[in-house]
Amino acid sequence: MSKISGLLSTGAVLLHGERHASGLDYLSRVDGEEGTWYFWLTAMQGVYELKLREALLQGDHEISFLDIRYYPSIDEDVFECFACREQLLRVSELFDDGPVEIPDNPDVCPCCGGDVHDDEHEQHHCHGHRAVRAKGIPKLVLRKQLPADAFVIGTLQCDIKERLESIKISSQNFYPEYVADGIKLPDAQGELVELVAPNGLDRNVPGLELTKIFAEFFITKFLNAFSIVCIPEKREEVAGVVKHCLRDNQLQETKAADVKLVMQTYKC
Repeated sequence: MSKISGLLSTGAVLLHGERHASGLDYLSRVDGEEGTWYFWLTAMQGVYELKLREALLQGDHEISFLDIRYYPSIDEDVFECFACREQLLRVSELFDDGPVEIPDNPDVCPCCGGDVHDDEHEQHHCHGHRAVRAKGIPKLVLRKQLPADAFVIGTLQCDIKERLESIKISSQNFYPEYVADGIKLPDAQGELVELVAPNGLDRNVPGLELTKIFAEFFITKFLNAFSIVCIPEKREEVAGVVKHCLRDNQLQETKAADVKLVMQTYKC
């Protein structure tokens, strides 16, 4: 097991000891995928996902890279900012929008991930409270059908030696994608309807705005369960990437001055 996977798993258990860790309805590990977790934050209708992409080990030093995904609720305004392909995936049978199921006798608290057999759990902040939420996540057996870049809104880099040394959170203010051929889909009568005009904007997700909400929770709530304090160290801002989906499924990336990639490093 990678160090980051251990940190995420331990944090999920420790979180139940933080009585003031409000803002989290549920969290859940994705079975069969190391270092991948879902987070249902109270303030957001959608669901965040942290997914381990790569963990590089250099002696006792591990540098891990994780994607931050956001699966929007179809009722959120931000849903319309995602690409047509992402919107179609989100409303398809690939996603499970049934209610979060709570076992009658769970071994792990579905609210905080804590050990329900712990004597102190009765005093935990979630005692007597069960949020009612839709899952809003990909079905486990169909997750592999998700493209690697789908729903990605940012990245998290963690440097771990004996302890967490630093983290870096990166995201663009927007993630614009243009489609050369435009996009047309048939309506209920079979007539083609233009959703995106030729060379039109298909995706414009406000990545930085969405990522900031998760970053605040991760730093002030999740890592706080370890008594880890993260101090802002360096903020970098460079020109971001604009994607152009050309004909024949070719992808071109260009830089744009009005698109900003923001990288914030924290010392832990």
